Amino acid sequence: MYYEAYFELQEAPFSISPDPRYLYLTQNHREALAHLLYGVSSNGGFVLLTGEIGAGKTTVCQCLLEQLPDNSDVAYILNPKLAPWEFLATICDELGIPYADNDTSLKHYIDLIHRYLLDAHGRGRNTVLMVDEAQNLSTEMIEHLRLLTNLETREKKLLQIMLVGQPELRDKIALPEMQQMAQRITARYHLGPLSKSEVAAYVRHRLKVAGAKRELFSQDSLKQLWKYTGGVPRLINIICDRALLGTYTSKGHRVELQVVDDAAAEVLVRRLHSSSSMPVTGLGLALVVLLVGAAFFAAYFFRDLIPVDRLLSEMRTPTDNQAVPAVVQVEAGQDDAPEEMLSFGTTDISGNAASSGEAEGVIPTEEDRPMDVTIQDMLNESTAEPGLVGTPSVPESVDNMEDVQADATEETRVAAEAAQSDAVVSVSNAPFNFPESLSGDALTLSAFNALFHRWEIEYLPRAGEQPCEFALGRQLACLAGHGTLETLWQLDRPVLLTLYDGAGKAYPAALIGLSDTDATLVLGGELKHIPLQALSRWWYGEYQLLWQLPPGYQRPLARGSDGTAVVWLLQQLGDTMPVDNLPQEFDHRVEQQVKLFQLSHGLIPDGVVGPRTIIALNNASRAGMPRLTASARE
Repeated sequence: MYYEAYFELQEAPFSISPDPRYLYLTQNHREALAHLLYGVSSNGGFVLLTGEIGAGKTTVCQCLLEQLPDNSDVAYILNPKLAPWEFLATICDELGIPYADNDTSLKHYIDLIHRYLLDAHGRGRNTVLMVDEAQNLSTEMIEHLRLLTNLETREKKLLQIMLVGQPELRDKIALPEMQQMAQRITARYHLGPLSKSEVAAYVRHRLKVAGAKRELFSQDSLKQLWKYTGGVPRLINIICDRALLGTYTSKGHRVELQVVDDAAAEVLVRRLHSSSSMPVTGLGLALVVLLVGAAFFAAYFFRDLIPVDRLLSEMRTPTDNQAVPAVVQVEAGQDDAPEEMLSFGTTDISGNAASSGEAEGVIPTEEDRPMDVTIQDMLNESTAEPGLVGTPSVPESVDNMEDVQADATEETRVAAEAAQSDAVVSVSNAPFNFPESLSGDALTLSAFNALFHRWEIEYLPRAGEQPCEFALGRQLACLAGHGTLETLWQLDRPVLLTLYDGAGKAYPAALIGLSDTDATLVLGGELKHIPLQALSRWWYGEYQLLWQLPPGYQRPLARGSDGTAVVWLLQQLGDTMPVDNLPQEFDHRVEQQVKLFQLSHGLIPDGVVGPRTIIALNNASRAGMPRLTASARE
């Protein structure tokens, strides 16, 4: 791409090819992954994942494949639009099963697959068949797949089948003749589009992975991007790529609203024509070209009077008054969440790092952190230089409060001092105003003071000591990531949020209380009560919080771990573990109980105990520590 060097990028950030390095799992994707992992681990027959074109189904599948146990053998069928015998032969190819050439007998292939499954089971191997674009399967082929799952032992079926496809697949499974097949589905999920705040976080994540050192999209352009794309990741990538190219050709500093309008006009009109099923020839083609050309000629020269977005209003799905829910109803028994709680998705399932796939500079959790990472490694990550302007910056020497205050205005000093006091400052119910006179350092200092105050800790760091280093010396650690209001409800801890004003300037603030309708913030030393709707308007999902370290905890706990931290874990799981014959270390029984706990609390059931699982365990035990929701009621 021509614009990479111009924007100081290492590579093109918005390629539509599925690069695992750019994996960004939203709350919606994590829920899908959790349900699929549960389905695969339940020793059942079929698992179903559906979603619109470009919704990220392949991304979820790739993440799932990476998390399957080492003893799993996977047959991945990308193009199922084959004759039945060809489909079965493709399964044999994927699993390395030899077969006679030019043999079109279905029985021949089914017998070979059955023998392979029995042999694999005897060797302790699990076999998984994943079929992409499964909406193209004929009802006859689906029935053959069902028959393949008839081979089973007393404990499990010998073949797990995952069907991944567009919404038509659900309709096909719902047909009366598919009743037997539908009854064998152990987990299903429909993947919806990204919400407005998820779109912003998604774009920032991809830019950061590509090496961006600053914000390249204005806040208004990101909001407009959501309107044009309806939250479909593939369409987001295409329009963002064109928008960066347009900004480069016009020598712009960052992508603004008008550039997104122009990029969307080009992309959406092109897609509209390419998807049209009616042939356009001769005079008809000339009229179409003339009308489209005239419309955009007028839009360009009269864009101050006739916005392009009005000309394209019929092409856009969502409007400002018609929010696109990030989560469509979960079909596997998951309760619907209120729409207002879905501004960035729903339950933050992962242990966090984009809650499996977090951006750089964010502390990953158990779902994606290597098992040899220690608390000190996490600390180093948390104090790394932010890769984007949007990441909350921390003063280099918070202990040097005199230096910060000496460089600040009188108002800054008042804010910092007030945030340190027990009376965390004045209360304001006035319309929401950002303290533009305060520096970012003073705002960050004020926010961290408020967080530590909720933990009943006086924040007095040494010279050069970062907040997360200070926390570590008090048996606390930092956890950062992207999330939603639902994420904050689930974490239930006072949290530092990064808010953005209309000009895109970042304002760190401490969220210390949350109710059904309002949020309580400390911003610039002032206590503010604002509606959740206002919070959603200024917050794009970035958060950082403090969490309590278990005794002896150095790294995520997994099978084979022992020591004081495992003793603590067993105590937390005491109600679910058998009283007699308690294990002395983290064995398979503990792992199973951890998975069940994670699944019941909306976390990815990987059996690894990291920050998110520890927070959930502390919440379940009602340990005496600050709670976000309790704070709102105090």
